[in-house]
Amino acid sequence: MDIQEIIKDLRDKRERLDRAMAALEETDSQPNASRNRMLTRPRVSADTQLASTNTKTRGGITDERRKRLSESMKKSWAERRKRA
Repeated sequence: MDIQEIIKDLRDKRERLDRAMAALEETDSQPNASRNRMLTRPRVSADTQLASTNTKTRGGITDERRKRLSESMKKSWAERRKRA
């Protein structure tokens, strides 16, 4: 690779970095959007939160579905142990 090509490539990279840094500095100077968004979220009462956590878990799986899945995996593991 020619030295002139390397210099040209480095200058191009520097220009891209300068543009990226300028864009980041611009967003940094604007008010914090995520903080404003958190302030405007509707508040949920503790009773509503408890009710929703009892019916569904983190991944959106109901307690009944989790139990069925657990039973089917236990059966699958038992079959594997039999074969081994």
